[in-house]
Order: sequence, then structure tokens, then C-alpha cells
Amino acid sequence: MSQTPTISICLPLYNGAKHLTEAIESVLAQSYADFELLIADDGSIDGSESIALQYEAKDVRIRYWKNESRQGLFGNYNACIRQAKGVFIKTFAQDDLLSVDCLKTFLQVLENDKSIALVASSRRIIDGSGAEVHLKQPFASDLRLDGKNVIRFNLIGLNNWVGEPSTVMFRREHAGTGFDTRYFHYGDIEYWFRVLANGDFQYIAEPQASFRRHEDSQTDKNHRQMYFALDILRMSFDYRKILAEFEPEELFRRRLTEKIALEHGHTLSDVGSSELLKEYAESFGDQAAGFRLLSSMALATISDLIKELDHEKRCRHDEHERFVVEVNKMKNSVYYKLSNPLRKIRNVIKGEQET
Repeated sequence: MSQTPTISICLPLYNGAKHLTEAIESVLAQSYADFELLIADDGSIDGSESIALQYEAKDVRIRYWKNESRQGLFGNYNACIRQAKGVFIKTFAQDDLLSVDCLKTFLQVLENDKSIALVASSRRIIDGSGAEVHLKQPFASDLRLDGKNVIRFNLIGLNNWVGEPSTVMFRREHAGTGFDTRYFHYGDIEYWFRVLANGDFQYIAEPQASFRRHEDSQTDKNHRQMYFALDILRMSFDYRKILAEFEPEELFRRRLTEKIALEHGHTLSDVGSSELLKEYAESFGDQAAGFRLLSSMALATISDLIKELDHEKRCRHDEHERFVVEVNKMKNSVYYKLSNPLRKIRNVIKGEQET
């Protein structure tokens, strides 16, 4: 490994023994080899340390250490970024996988155009066993967008189609202060916003990473514990000035509530409402858990109502589309064209203008 590797791969680790070997192997299988793999252990007690040390002993490009104190997910990413020597930062995750040409593909984009601040791709969603569940592809083809517009578009939808850490790479010179550790779940997209303030965004339609979803993943835990809702609220107010350009305060509050309710509704459908209520009930002595339970029940009700309204809106829209199609068919029919003189005569009799 060179003293200044081109790419620094940042892998925050915490009790990730179950999938860590697969994750590291996907890095070592990369077609582009000039990288360093930084593994920051945030106090694992499940055998993760042993796995990481074995790989560190085999490959000089791998550097492992254990944090002196718990940093949390985004704080642990920052621990990696601070140690990074590469020109580019490739964030990664202990549950995920990189496609064999991921580094090569991303590097080519960033090296060929200095005005691109961040590159990301579509991603395969896999389950705990590694089987592909579906392809998360925000756009069907490669796309380049102004960074500030990407910020606006994601804020309007209160979502993250840029991607999870494993799907992103950017320049170390734009790393700034790193992830905002106030966030629980949406700290990645908030960080992408700050990186994209420096330039354009390049999207690659071909998936370059696999994002693993399973009941033990941090993403699922954040949804069940409703930390994602706090993040949406925080991010919305942190970037309220940008949103104010597009919508009044009243619409913003309503959209915020609907977004949180729908996100929570997806969680309930995935894990089952009875399981979620049981999880809260087991810690009911905790006041915060009690409030989460009440919020969960309220949001579940709102979620069902929003789904019903959305279904009704789609039905009305489909009916309107079918009506327009039928009207156009009628206007293009031979009968309609042949009867056009009769309609003109009728209008003259009625004294009406031709429509």
C-alpha cells in the first residue's frame, strides 16, 4: 500500500461479526487495489475484533483499532474519516457488500470531472442471508444534477435517494467536520447535503453496492424505536430556510406528519404491530418507551388514513385518465369527424361560438 492511498474506505464496526467477513471480502475483491480499509471498532463484544485482526494481519492495506470510548454510528464514521489518508473517502457498512468494480467506477467519475463533489449509485437490497429482495434504483439511467438541486429535491420529499453510506464516495477535501452526531438515522443524507454544497452530484444507474436489511440492522432498529422521526423533524427545521422557498409553514407541518406516519406504517407492516407493541411493553417502565408506544399507535392510525386517501386519489386519477383516453378516441373516430358539419350548424342556430 502506498503512503497516500487514493481511496480510504471507512468501515465503522460494532458487533458486526455475523456479516463482517463478507463485507471485508467484498473490499478485498475490488478490481481497483490502491486503497486503505479503516476499521474503527466501537466496543464490539461478539467476536468482531478477532475477525478484523485476522484480516489486518493478512493485508497491509487494512488498519483496525478500538475506540477508547463509545462514539455511536456517526461518531465512529468520523473516527475513520479523521484517520483517512486517501484523496477520496468511500464510506461503507459492516452489513453491506461492494460490487467488484465499485471503487474503479466511482473513482473514474471523480477523477474525470473535478466539479463533481459526490458520486452514488443504485443499490441492491438484500436480506440477512444475502438474497436480493429488490433493486433500489431512483433513476433508470445515469444522471448528473446540480448539488444544490439535489438538496432541495430530497428535502421536499423528506427522503434519501442519494443513498446509504455504502453507495457513496466523495473527495476528502470536502469531508468538512464529518457526520452530525446529533442524528440517529438520517445523519448520512444530512452529511451528503453538506458535501454536495461543494459541487455536482453524479448518479450511476448500475448498482455498485448491496444494502442489507434485517431485523438486527441499525436501520430497522431506528425505525422501530422511532428515532427516524426525530431525525426527519430535526433535518426539516435545520434546513427550513431552503424549504420555505417552496411551501408555506402549514403545508410543511402537514407534509412532515404524513411522511413520519407513512414511514412508521411501513415499519408496522414489516415487523407486525403486535411484535412492535410487545417490544414497547417489555420496557414500559421506561417513560420514553411509553411515549413511543402512544406515538406509535397514533401514527399507525394516521398512516392507515393517509393510505386510504392516497388510494382514493390514485383511483380518481386513473378514472380521469381513462375518461381522457375515451374522449380522445371519440374525437378521432370517423363518426365524430363526419358529424362535425352538423355540430357547426347546431352552434350557428344556438348562436354559440365553435369549441
